[in-house]
Amino acid sequence: MLGLFLMMALQRLWWGASGRMASGTGSWTALAVAGARSWHHAAGLINDPYAASFLPWHHRPINFVFAAINYCNGGGSFLHHNYLAARTAFLDAYVEYNAAGGAGDVVLLGAGFDSRAYRLNLPPDTRIWEVDAPATQAEKRRVVAAAGVKSKYDLTHVAVDFMSESWVEKLVRLTGTQTRTRTRTRTRTRTRTRT
Repeated sequence: MLGLFLMMALQRLWWGASGRMASGTGSWTALAVAGARSWHHAAGLINDPYAASFLPWHHRPINFVFAAINYCNGGGSFLHHNYLAARTAFLDAYVEYNAAGGAGDVVLLGAGFDSRAYRLNLPPDTRIWEVDAPATQAEKRRVVAAAGVKSKYDLTHVAVDFMSESWVEKLVRLTGTQTRTRTRTRTRTRTRTRT
């Protein structure tokens, strides 16, 4: 319970009393995942040397908060952090594998403070589209520029207000590519016999 209280307190500090993203900040999720990634990088679980860069100075102790939450929850949230490390490692390998296999475009939906465009080994002609909320992207671009980090790939930021805009339509307008919506219908019939 104390762990939940700590997370809610951090969210209130980051977003303010309104519960919505404050102007000039990234999302709470982007901050929390960057904090987890910096923790995992320091522990040698993943390779993300840029994760800590996205944490504002007053949020740098977030790794201690994760440890405190883990302790307060009796170790239960440690499984969640292991999940985040495994997810990062899997998605990094998945993107690298598919890009090497000829997938020329990578779309990072809800990119947050993700640094794949700066740290993965992809073919040089790879195009990366980072789709996220305008405030999160603005904060990310500010941090990346201040750090002097540049992507080796053709990187495009696509700012979308997910509450009022269609990210698909915006991406199609930017890329000039037609998309097909594929709907898969699955019918399952069950027969049970009771005796």
